[in-house]
Amino acid sequence: MAGHEHGGFEQRDETLFFEGVDLTDTRTREDRIHDARAQGVDVTYPNDGFAGLGGMDEAKGYLWGSLVSPLRSPDTAAAFGMGAGARLLLWGPPGCGKTLFARAAAAEADAALIIVQLSDVLGSYVGEDEKNLHLYFETAREFEPCVLFFDEADSLAPRRNSPGMWEIERRMTNAFLQELDGAKSRNDGVAVVLATNQPWLLDPAMRRAGRVDGMMYVGLPDERARKAVWDIALHRVPVSADVDTASLAGLSRGLTGAELAEVVRRATRAAFVQSVDCDAVVELHQLDLLHALARTHARSADWFTAADASFCEGHHQTSRDWLSAGAFNTPEHKRLVLEALNASAADEVAGW
Repeated sequence: MAGHEHGGFEQRDETLFFEGVDLTDTRTREDRIHDARAQGVDVTYPNDGFAGLGGMDEAKGYLWGSLVSPLRSPDTAAAFGMGAGARLLLWGPPGCGKTLFARAAAAEADAALIIVQLSDVLGSYVGEDEKNLHLYFETAREFEPCVLFFDEADSLAPRRNSPGMWEIERRMTNAFLQELDGAKSRNDGVAVVLATNQPWLLDPAMRRAGRVDGMMYVGLPDERARKAVWDIALHRVPVSADVDTASLAGLSRGLTGAELAEVVRRATRAAFVQSVDCDAVVELHQLDLLHALARTHARSADWFTAADASFCEGHHQTSRDWLSAGAFNTPEHKRLVLEALNASAADEVAGW
């Protein structure tokens, strides 16, 4: 049956539509999530907001103003001539929580979250990549408000003038640009978040003003954030009363959140082996964590060297983080850790 209009409504094939939304869709949220997963798209509704991320107040404030508030208050955003969606680029060294920030922002906005990686988009046949990419955008539009998060965006939209670039990669970048523009004009309830460790490999058109609303640097965790990482990583581990996460946070300046978690895993494995050998649970002590910290190298220092040469020369925050990561690897910092280790050892001996 041909469609005909009644005011703002349109009757089309026995189905009622209004402004492009199917008003007869009575599926529950769980039903819609199930249907999306049947198509290969994983949709979740995160619960843990910014309160679960210690420190990093500047990054939280930026995401609250540019992503969370428009999704939560679309009418107010419209009153100021703003759309309810967003297109943001999160960049910075690996292991600093770009995915965690996107997840927390979705929770604060009570929005759906769809995380997309390169392997989710790549297909076996010509044109399948673009089709898969379109499916993710269409699903996000269906679930608005929604945060559509693309991890390693430089792999999905690499520079089109790069030497040796394949035609399939060029088509993918073009498709991505078209979808971004479509997300802006067709759906204000979708926040598209691009994350990359190598923004210098991303096609420049992806960073153009108007296509991306803003860029946020996600750098090394500050002291409050490092303490929160220590606390969370040690939450399920049997620890001694002498463990001082505030002290550990001060000594671990220059490490990423992922590297801090690795320090805890290394110390935990050693305590686990001891527990198996003596057939009793051995608690983790401050001394154990300091031993593991002393053997750690800040791998992000190499990232800052590449980033400064390729993308962010003079960027004050990356320069500060670069100095922190480099300082962690110096003999002077190792000496501070060893001094703390020796003091902890002396306290342990005194308590015997």
